Amino acid sequence: MTPLFDNLLIDGVPPLPPPPIVHIGDNDPIGESWVLSTNGAIANNGPVDDGGVPAWNMEDAGSTRAAWTRWISYDQIAEANSKGWKLHGRVRVLGTDDVPDGGIELSVFPDSQVGYTLWLGSDAAGNAIVAEYGGVQASGLALGRSITLDSGGYHDYEIVFDPTSQTTDILVDGNLAIEDMLSTQLTSTVLNRILWGANSSAGQGNANYSFVEFHIIPEPTSIVLGLVVLAFATLVVRQRSVSSL
Repeated sequence: MTPLFDNLLIDGVPPLPPPPIVHIGDNDPIGESWVLSTNGAIANNGPVDDGGVPAWNMEDAGSTRAAWTRWISYDQIAEANSKGWKLHGRVRVLGTDDVPDGGIELSVFPDSQVGYTLWLGSDAAGNAIVAEYGGVQASGLALGRSITLDSGGYHDYEIVFDPTSQTTDILVDGNLAIEDMLSTQLTSTVLNRILWGANSSAGQGNANYSFVEFHIIPEPTSIVLGLVVLAFATLVVRQRSVSSL
């Protein structure tokens, strides 16, 4: 099956609400300033209580598409590509024998016509599969490398850009899964957006998204300042503990 890339329909960049760019639990994405991009109603697009984990379910049985998007301003793009950025999604893939496709997607286009797309699926035992998708639009986009995990359940998936090496990696639960991932290079469409959900009319999938966040990686000075604050707070707690003896 040749995957279809269905979100190449954007012309222009609407204003972006203030950060953070985040989805949390079973919150309505509309209330978080996400915009629904769709060509029809999927089987389910709504809140769920996943065994005590609040999440947003996206179930696509095929022939439709519904995904949540947020736009990135050009100033944010410049800052992200100079400092580094991360797209983080905590997702549970539901079902079995689901070949990775755009039915379960996390993607980011931080450079107008160059982006990074992560697809999820499952094997016969319900173990999650993570894969890269990309190539050059004019010559055909395709599924790239994939990794099968040793369990289902929730996993933390991260697409991380390093401005020093100019490479983008996929991490799963904090561990490197796919190094220097394939990019998606558009030739006729401009995109500046974050996306999660069911993004392929030809694909299908069912997943619960408990958390999605895009952020610019802090500068070293910000990290150092955070460590100083943490150290000071720890010292205050210790002093209070000693004085109470």
